Amino acid sequence: MSENDSDTGQRVLVNATPSPPATWPQNWDKSPTTSQLDPTAPNKTPAVTTTRATITPTPGPICTPYDSQIDYNVLPLPPNFTYKVRGMTSALLHTNVSERGQQAWNNTDDHAVIIVPLYMSYTIPKRQEARTEVEIFIERAFPASGPTLDIIPAARVGNTNGYEPHPWGIMVAGLQAQDAATLLFHQFWLSKKISFAAYPATPFTSEWLGNWAIVVGEKQKTKVLQCLKETLSLPNSVIGHYLLCTVPDSNECLEIVNSARVEPINVTRGTTTTIHWIFLAKSPHPSDTEKHQKWVNAAEATECQGHVRG
Repeated sequence: MSENDSDTGQRVLVNATPSPPATWPQNWDKSPTTSQLDPTAPNKTPAVTTTRATITPTPGPICTPYDSQIDYNVLPLPPNFTYKVRGMTSALLHTNVSERGQQAWNNTDDHAVIIVPLYMSYTIPKRQEARTEVEIFIERAFPASGPTLDIIPAARVGNTNGYEPHPWGIMVAGLQAQDAATLLFHQFWLSKKISFAAYPATPFTSEWLGNWAIVVGEKQKTKVLQCLKETLSLPNSVIGHYLLCTVPDSNECLEIVNSARVEPINVTRGTTTTIHWIFLAKSPHPSDTEKHQKWVNAAEATECQGHVRG
C-alpha cells in the first residue's frame, strides 16, 4: 500500500475485517454491555473440555514416496512462509458439532489433532471426500501412524439455521506422538489433492483481538501499538473496562497491556489495496474458552481511543 495516508493523522477505525474501511464516528459513547462483562452471561460459543495431554509442536520427519499417488505428497512451504491462522480457538472448531460428534471426538486417544480443509466448501459429499483424501495424505506423510489412524469428520447439529457456520473440522486420531507434534508445528499442509490447517485437539485460545483498518502506513507501527495499549488501559473503553472488572490484579493487567502487539497486512479487493492491522494481546483467560470468547467480544465492541498522528 502507498504510504501517502500515513501523514494525515487519522484516528483508528472500528474493526473492519472483512469489511472495507469505514468513516470514524465523531463521538464515542459506547459503554460495556452486561454480556461483555459478566462471566456468567450466556455465550453461544461452546466450552471445550478434554483430558488429553497437551502436545508440544515440534518438527519431525515427513515422507514423500514416489509412486502413482504422488499428488498426495506434501508440498514444501516457501522458506519465508511465516503465516499462522489468527483467531482460531478450540471453541470455534467445536461450533455446531452435534453432541454425538463431540462424544466421538472425545473418545479418541491423546495423540490427535483437528484439521480444517482449505479451498473447499462444506457439503456432506465433500466431507466424505475430504475424509478419504486426508487419510491417504496422512498415511503417506506419516506411515508409522497408518495402522492406527482414525479419521472422524465433524457431525453437524441437525437443527442449525442455514446461515450458521458448518463444522469443517476433521479429527485425526491414532497418530504417533511425533507425527501429531509435526502436524501442529507446521500448521499449514499443502498437496495437489488436499490442503489443510492443523490445530490441537485440546482446549486452546488465541492472542488475536481482531483486524482493524487504520488509515496509516506501516511506518507508523510504533504509534499504532501505542494506540492499542492506551485503549487496553482506558477504563471507559469496552475492552479496558472488561480488563479492569475481570483482572483485579494491577500487575497482571499491566502484563496483558504490555503484551500487546500489532502486525500490518495488505488486503486487496479487485484493484484496491488497503492496510489492515492485526491486534494481538495475551488473553486474561488462556485456559478458559468460554471466558476467552467474552474477552474477544469486548475487543470487537471496542473502538481504539488513541490517535495515530504523522
